[in-house]
Amino acid sequence: MENKLIFNIYRFQILPITQGEQLSLEFEKPLSHEELKHLKNEFFRKCIINLSRFDYSRTALTHEFEELSPDTYLLKIAANRRIKRYRNFKDEKLENWPFCYILINNDPEVQKIAIQHHARVFSNTDTVAKIIESNLNRCLVRYGLHLYVKPTFERNFFWDTVRKHREKVINVEFELISPNLSTISKSLEVDLGKLYSLTNTQSTRLELNSDKESHLTLDESNSMLKSLVDYSSEGGGNISLKIKGIKKKVQTSSSVCSTEIDELDIKGSAKQVAAIIKEFLGD
Repeated sequence: MENKLIFNIYRFQILPITQGEQLSLEFEKPLSHEELKHLKNEFFRKCIINLSRFDYSRTALTHEFEELSPDTYLLKIAANRRIKRYRNFKDEKLENWPFCYILINNDPEVQKIAIQHHARVFSNTDTVAKIIESNLNRCLVRYGLHLYVKPTFERNFFWDTVRKHREKVINVEFELISPNLSTISKSLEVDLGKLYSLTNTQSTRLELNSDKESHLTLDESNSMLKSLVDYSSEGGGNISLKIKGIKKKVQTSSSVCSTEIDELDIKGSAKQVAAIIKEFLGD
């Protein structure tokens, strides 16, 4: 019987840290902002190939990495989760290293990561995303770059929440990563790209607040609002909603997009696995 694996889908963006030239011992000459943007995926590739270990404060990790093609990679991360068993009326602690699969499409027009949800390794795939982000950033900073990994989510989750609480939404906060992917930012009606070039903002918070005695008017026919939701849902950021009568904010990141893949397919040849990554992480 085939074992179905559940993967949550994330988008990553790689931004130059400054707008000016980048001086580094890694380069023969200073690189301009535009040159860094052009080379960002190659530097991402170098960093992930040469990473000797992933550090995590809560337990030891080990990993295996395979480059399937120039822009598709298979990563496995295992965590030390000791197990206890009883023998001769005594308990014994045994080594146990369960692992999860991570599929990566480093095509500069895609930049997606699929992280297997495996509760025995990590209870939440966001933890894996943060481990990847923090460890690769230790390397990418040498090139003057910073990596952001954000979940993609079902945009209908936002609109369904709004419809369900039509006259109770009093605050919406957008946390938006400055775009470097035209495929997800082309319809964005707020020019985050220009704001980034003028101010070097890496992430921007846009907050909508109603009067405390009223509520926000949120309609899908509002093209600017729709463009913000669409951009966020494609991995451009997170949205939180404050609803009257509900203490905790509703987060769109809780509705991360997911897909199922047969484990046997993940164990196929490099060519087969690369094709699967292109199929499931193709746009």
